[in-house]
Amino acid sequence: MKIPSLIDAAKLAALAAFVAGSFAAGTAVGADAYTLSRLQQSIDHLTKARALIEAAAPEKGAQHAKQARNHIDRAIDDVQKTLKANGG
Repeated sequence: MKIPSLIDAAKLAALAAFVAGSFAAGTAVGADAYTLSRLQQSIDHLTKARALIEAAAPEKGAQHAKQARNHIDRAIDDVQKTLKANGG
């Protein structure tokens, strides 16, 4: 069984960031309490993913990890904007 590399983890984190951002954009209209709580949960998961990448502090693939952190930061900003737009 192949052990995922940090680059694979960074790619997965970036993908998760974009999925969360897409989810936030799709729920911008008529958000209810459940949706707002799920958006907040998305922010929590993205924050944890960013912390895991930061804690790994890779030497190889450092550029990929930096890109993943940037993608996650953008996704967190997008989700926070969605929360604010919907009274969250």
